[in-house]
Amino acid sequence: MKPAAPTHTPRGLTPVEHLIHGLAGLGVVTQALTGFSHSLGFGELGGWKLLIHMSGAGMFTLGLVGVTLLWAGRCRFGSAAPTPRVPLNSAQKTLFWLGLLSGWLVMLPMLLAMLPLFGTVVQRQLIELHEAAALAFVAIMVLHTVASAATWWKRGTAS
Repeated sequence: MKPAAPTHTPRGLTPVEHLIHGLAGLGVVTQALTGFSHSLGFGELGGWKLLIHMSGAGMFTLGLVGVTLLWAGRCRFGSAAPTPRVPLNSAQKTLFWLGLLSGWLVMLPMLLAMLPLFGTVVQRQLIELHEAAALAFVAIMVLHTVASAATWWKRGTAS
């Protein structure tokens, strides 16, 4: 006997997931615009731009922790991974883990640099790691956003 088809269609994100993603997204945009301001032709990161950048860091950190807690289980590979409401393919899971890794590599060096543990040489290396990871993170988030929009659009037109 064939199992009955589900009577409901997979829904999108819950209100809490929307809040966490919104917080993370706002933090990422704030961080990217201020952090790459010099490359975008808006001058060095200092003064008000630095204050805004630091304010965005809190949103970014809370958003990254929230996304980690909400999605890590769903993005596991293998047969033991739970099936989310909307199944994720390998590319989506890979982008999640790459984004998570680069996101934590953006955050942790700056948290370490704030502690009085390192000399100027190590602090400069931590800043360089922060900048390289931030560039990788932004690139991964662009890919993630495009892939998510394409998947969302494809699901919407398949009905």
